[in-house]
This record gives sequence, structure tokens and C-alpha cells, in this order.
Amino acid sequence: MKYKDPRAKADRLLLTRELAERLGVEPETVRRWTREGLIPACRIGVKTLRFDLGQVLATISVDRQKREVDRG
Repeated sequence: MKYKDPRAKADRLLLTRELAERLGVEPETVRRWTREGLIPACRIGVKTLRFDLGQVLATISVDRQKREVDRG
């Protein structure tokens, strides 16, 4: 019986480094955005963060739309 790689699951939570790679930014930028409340994160323990890519992208999209409306 073959087992699927749990890392292949589409809705798994991403590490800070993984999210940074997907967004094309540095991990410190992801941590700063989290501290500033700009993106949602799940805190696991004292220092560990995990991110739902769909939630982060939705948050970024809504924020971008708000900025465009404010400028218009």
C-alpha cells in the first residue's frame, strides 16, 4: 500500500520560509507582516508560526482592493 506524502496535501499549513518563497519575499518580511497584523497566522507554541496560503492570499487581495479604492 502506498501512502501519500503529507506535505503534498493542498490545504496544509506552510512554514514561514515556505510562505516567503511562494510570495517572493524574505522570511523576515513574513514575520513582520504577521507582527503588524497584515496577514493571518496560526501560532503553534511560543515561536512557531504556520500559514494557510489561501487565507493569506485572500487577505492580501482584499487589502490590495481597499488601497485601489482609496486611491481612486
